[in-house]
Amino acid sequence: LKLGKRTRSESIDSCLLKDKTEYEVLRCMFPRYIPSAIEAFAVTADSSLCALARESGQIELWKADSWTLLLTIPGSQGIEIRNLHWVEGKKAGKGTLLNERRLLSTGLNGVIIEWDFFKLTHSLVVKESGPIWDSSLSDDLKHLAIACDDG
Repeated sequence: LKLGKRTRSESIDSCLLKDKTEYEVLRCMFPRYIPSAIEAFAVTADSSLCALARESGQIELWKADSWTLLLTIPGSQGIEIRNLHWVEGKKAGKGTLLNERRLLSTGLNGVIIEWDFFKLTHSLVVKESGPIWDSSLSDDLKHLAIACDDG
């Protein structure tokens, strides 16, 4: 709200106050920002990148040292992400952003998704039989263990 002092002859749309001074009221509107809850969070092995999965299904990639948002992958209907996993190649390390890294997600819709950072969509989708409640990568990053309704 900004108040600017005006004389009586300068402004028709003004408010008359008790002290007979007139002010023009300038109105400003801001869009409502409604944040979406964070459902899953994963950090790369060298702690340089963070991936967030939001309740809306969107994925955000953040540079951890400066908390700069690098990119956002829009959410899709029916995707309920519960776990994120970074799979890193042998060449990945400090200074490597996305070339040698892959991001996997699992969720209650029973789907394992690999996300494409360059096309900003999913690149591989594997459908399981039921909801995936939890998942974990093996130490050698070659196997993904999943906990499902059907075992």
